Amino acid sequence: SDVYKRQVSTQSTGIVHNPMGHFTEEGLKQLRKRATAVAQHKPSLCEPIFEGIAEALAPMLPLWVSPCSVTLTGLLALLASYLVFLVQQVTREDGADFNAVAPAPGSCVFAAVSYLVYAIMNSLDEKQGERTGSASALSDVFNIACDAFAICLVTVTLSAVTMLGASSETIVLFCIIEFSYFTSHWRHYHCGAKEGSSLSINEALVTVMIACLASAWNPQLWKYEIASMQLNHVLVYALLAYSCCANLSAALKVYTRYEQSEGSFFGPALLQLLPAAVACACTFTWATYSPTDLFDRHSHWFFLGIGLVLGNQCVRLVTSNMSKQRFSIYPYMNTLLLLCTLLSVTRCYGTNKDKSNKEEDICLAWFFAMGLWNFCNLNKNICMELSEALELGIFTLKKTRTS
Repeated sequence: SDVYKRQVSTQSTGIVHNPMGHFTEEGLKQLRKRATAVAQHKPSLCEPIFEGIAEALAPMLPLWVSPCSVTLTGLLALLASYLVFLVQQVTREDGADFNAVAPAPGSCVFAAVSYLVYAIMNSLDEKQGERTGSASALSDVFNIACDAFAICLVTVTLSAVTMLGASSETIVLFCIIEFSYFTSHWRHYHCGAKEGSSLSINEALVTVMIACLASAWNPQLWKYEIASMQLNHVLVYALLAYSCCANLSAALKVYTRYEQSEGSFFGPALLQLLPAAVACACTFTWATYSPTDLFDRHSHWFFLGIGLVLGNQCVRLVTSNMSKQRFSIYPYMNTLLLLCTLLSVTRCYGTNKDKSNKEEDICLAWFFAMGLWNFCNLNKNICMELSEALELGIFTLKKTRTS
């Protein structure tokens, strides 16, 4: 029987195959051969700098520290900087938004240092993996999950330090960053590591650091007008133009990849961008047309909830060719987001912004909780399955493969 065959396979290989797991058995075989490294071959502009710093720091780490622990340390640094901005805003007597009152210079400097730490840890985790022989798909997937969460925090940080606050430009900025991040992994999924880019997440982190330091020096420079537009608004729309070019370039590379292939592959590949496009469209619509001004009151939870949903989809995409589940172009959380948006803009929650009407606030809280639970649950299950299959600890290494 099938059960007996699985028992014999388990006894002969020493690996327990979970029939309810995320990966197929063939997928796990590929992962053991390190077939899914997500790093690009071509270094980005800032990568040599962070690689050099990581080379110097790597010998200081104990051998039992796993690459995932290094990545998590960097993410905690970003989370700390986010909490500083959040506490600073909620403790203001008048509750003034950052588009009216700039953040304290000290918090901007702390944010710049936090992003520097995260950028260094992004390179250091690879060096630790090479040093201990623990570089694997486990650290790759964990890194993608942490980057997805970090991308959410980038939007909140930039909206604070550039004095965008809860504005329509902040919504545009969020959609740009999230969709571009998803597209970059989509391009890599179809074209491989050889299609590297001179601009990566490292350059994005450096940009955030510069913005933080500039705000610490003089936050009012973001209000300087260029052709009747504030500098912070010019920055957003310039980033939008670059993002459109980069995303079109990614689509062209994927089209070229399948141009000479038999059958139609580009169409189905293009449909994989639909969940990210729908999520961004719902984000803009819900935030802009909510009759209770939900975005103005709870912008942090708004971005974090939707960002985690997009991060979840990104992890599913990069592991879909080895997964038991096909990548869905209409995932559950996207359907839920679309429903929440429709209920809001059709005034099903009413228009009352007073404390007596909390239906839309409860809806957002529920959506955030569901997004967080799905994100954590998916990545926990994937990491535990990879940890068992690859015989590697997630946060600590019981044995290393050093010479």
